[in-house]
Amino acid sequence: MCQIVGCSGRNKAFGLCQKHYSRAWRGKDVEEKTSYDVPWEERFESKIMKNHSDPDYQDPLVRVSRQDGLCWMWPTESKSGYGAFYLNGKTLKAHRVSYELFVGDLKPGEVVDHLCRREACVNPRHLEAVTHREN
Repeated sequence: MCQIVGCSGRNKAFGLCQKHYSRAWRGKDVEEKTSYDVPWEERFESKIMKNHSDPDYQDPLVRVSRQDGLCWMWPTESKSGYGAFYLNGKTLKAHRVSYELFVGDLKPGEVVDHLCRREACVNPRHLEAVTHREN
C-alpha cells in the first residue's frame, strides 16, 4: 500500500505507488493534488462554461425553449466543433459524457443529438438520444 495519506495504490518502490513514485522520480511534490486526483464527474463539470449566450448565433433549426436554459459550452479547438473529455485512457465526446452523467446510459445504436444545433454544447436539456438515422 502507498504510504501517501489517502492513496490506496499498490506499492511500487520506496513505499510509493506508481503515480507517486513517478512524481518523486521527476522531482515533483508527491502530495500535490492533480486534476486526476479529483473525481472525474467534478473534473468534467469544472470545464463547462454554463449559461453561455451568443447573441450573434441564429439557427432556424434550434429546437430548445427558454425554459431549457442557455447552452453549456465546452471549451474546444477541434475543427469539428465537438468537445472532447479524456477518461480512463480514452478520449470521449464531451456531449455524450454529459448525457450519460446527467440523463442516463444510451441504448445500443443510439447517439446524442444536439437540439440547440451547437456541437460544443453539453447542456443535458439540449441533448437527446436518437438513432443514427434520426440524427
